[in-house]
Amino acid sequence: MKFNDDFIWGTATAAYQIEGAYNEDGKGLSIWDTFSHVEGNIAGNANGDIACDHYHKFREDVTILKELGVKAYRFSFSWTRLFPNGDSAKNDAGFKFYDELIDELIANEFPEVLADLKRLENRRDELDAKFAEIAEMDPEEWDAEQYDVMPKSVISDIKAEIKELKAQKRELSKQQKALEKRRKLGESVVDEAARCAADIAALDKQIATFSTYPYFWE
Repeated sequence: MKFNDDFIWGTATAAYQIEGAYNEDGKGLSIWDTFSHVEGNIAGNANGDIACDHYHKFREDVTILKELGVKAYRFSFSWTRLFPNGDSAKNDAGFKFYDELIDELIANEFPEVLADLKRLENRRDELDAKFAEIAEMDPEEWDAEQYDVMPKSVISDIKAEIKELKAQKRELSKQQKALEKRRKLGESVVDEAARCAADIAALDKQIATFSTYPYFWE
């Protein structure tokens, strides 16, 4: 099996599985922190209190990623590290950690950083509103020097748009083939064919535009 030359190899992690430092520097407790601390909920009473200790060793971890030769990295924010109480009160230490992590990735030539903000499951209406607030946050909040971001909540919309555009293109391609058959039968279809070709070209341009967003955050 051969991969395209522009194929990008990457890795992915989840905050709870690697960060540790579950109660350090102002972090609040997450659902998993609470659940895993109830005896018997997890086999062997394991938890993510320390995990891979990524919170303290993220620079070493980024070095390992670079040594692996990957060019893209998807990680997740721990919401309770950013907003310990689930309200609008920010934890500056949490923001500083992710800011430094992003800077470290950029310094080590990771052009594509995919961040996925963890969504809590209860208090749905309130958290949906908070999620929207965070998704609209100015990227400059992170104070990283050079990186492009897009709310990951937009990804599904972009995918749906591309899918719809491609469906329109398939329909136009069918019309184009039908016009070609009519042309061979001697019918004058020049104007219709030109319009069809122009519409397909316009769709191709839109699809290409939507396909040029490699950076996402949520």
